[in-house]
Amino acid sequence: MIIQCEVLHIIVSYLLSSSSSKAATLATTRTQRPTVHGFSLYEDSMHNIILEYPSTWVKRETLNNDNTVVIMFFANNKMTLSTGDSSESILQKIREILYYQPSISVVLSVTSISFPLRQASHTLKDIVNNEIHLLGLSYGENSINMIETSYDQKLAEIPASKLVYTYLETLEPRLNKKGMKIMSLTKNKEIIITYSSGPEDFDRFLPVVDKMIDTFTIAESQS
Repeated sequence: MIIQCEVLHIIVSYLLSSSSSKAATLATTRTQRPTVHGFSLYEDSMHNIILEYPSTWVKRETLNNDNTVVIMFFANNKMTLSTGDSSESILQKIREILYYQPSISVVLSVTSISFPLRQASHTLKDIVNNEIHLLGLSYGENSINMIETSYDQKLAEIPASKLVYTYLETLEPRLNKKGMKIMSLTKNKEIIITYSSGPEDFDRFLPVVDKMIDTFTIAESQS
């Protein structure tokens, strides 16, 4: 009984120490750099990540457990119509109000990689191919048009890949959208940042999205 208590004490002490170490790492990272002007800070000590996003945008955490965290950031645009708006743009704005479907969004997904998968040949190219496959399943292969695939990107100083593509939404009236995915793979985590918008807004918001991506920080576990 005494031995069991000692073992339990060691396990609890390790978990508390690990949690404190993660929080301390994030705190150190936070103090080492100033927040971008006009941006707010999102941080998750469980997954050791930090990302800054425009303060006027809305943040919604859709999933957060020991294995995966998914956070959605979207521009909280008020509906304004102008004579220069196309009919497609007007439909998108109306649907965004009625069905709460943001036209401009950035989704950050971080997934812990299990030990067997780390031992297998799970590469960045595998992630890219899987994301292309998932896009085809989600929107239909005939609706996806790949514009760019590159493997020379960086995310938090980690090698990364980029996909740029257009697609048709599955819901009526099936509006045209443009998307970009930045994918990276560390020893313990798979990271995907997805930006999507209407084609007419893509280039206009891209500098803001690039700035968000530049602020991404991850403190990798040593285990």
